[in-house]
Amino acid sequence: DGTLRDFWQDSEHVRGIWRSTTVESYRTGTPQWRTILDLDALAKAEKANWVWHSPRCLPPNDRYCLVELSNGGKDAAVVREFDARNGIFIDGGFRIPEAKSDYAWIDKDTLLVAHEWQKGQLTESGYPYIVKTVKRGQPLTAAKEVFRGQVKDVGVGPRVLREPDGRVAGVVLTQSIDFFNSNYHLLTGTGTAKLDLPRKSTIQGYASGRLIVSLEQDWAAAGFKEGDLIDFDLAAVKATPGKLRGSLVLRPTERQSIEGVATTRDRLVVALYENVR
Repeated sequence: DGTLRDFWQDSEHVRGIWRSTTVESYRTGTPQWRTILDLDALAKAEKANWVWHSPRCLPPNDRYCLVELSNGGKDAAVVREFDARNGIFIDGGFRIPEAKSDYAWIDKDTLLVAHEWQKGQLTESGYPYIVKTVKRGQPLTAAKEVFRGQVKDVGVGPRVLREPDGRVAGVVLTQSIDFFNSNYHLLTGTGTAKLDLPRKSTIQGYASGRLIVSLEQDWAAAGFKEGDLIDFDLAAVKATPGKLRGSLVLRPTERQSIEGVATTRDRLVVALYENVR
């Protein structure tokens, strides 16, 4: 929508302010900022030691956001729905009580939430492993379970893949078995389906109908090597999640490594490090 946002801290804003400006204003070098949320003022008003965690906003307009606030900087945080256009928390909006939750927007009235739904429903690492859908206006007790991992997992979290106009292209649940290995499950109309991906791989994003994945191990059966960046036609992934056929996007040389992967509306951006010595 032609705006940029950042979170700013200085001596006058110790806890920080969430603010926005236009692209045109930013390009002047002396942008005019609009405060969306003043965390110092909020903490004072609510008598809480709020620490900012990055918000998750609903594409494509990013008006409605899930703002995560930690009391005192703990890993556990509360999540509250916020209207970034009007700068207010939404009365009766989505709210997740203090926990180590993970969550994602499906649409304006639906969330996917990994949470400690009942006391003790956490992995041995202390993270949630049960994912449910939460509807606007529903109590959390009415949430519908869509996936359950294992207590021995590190945790489970949702990821929503979107088209540039905000439509949902697919939903993937990441089941972190440990800190290096994961299983990926596609959310379907009838449940979930495990994706035929190596455990040491990372879903990097989605662009132009392609699911982008990086490999941290050889995938000999598919002809790929550790370090490869590969992609898949998402329609084919949905049709046969247990038998994937990928295409090579980039294979770094012995002197190269992929440092970062990002997607824009219709492009894939790769940061490549090369040792020239």
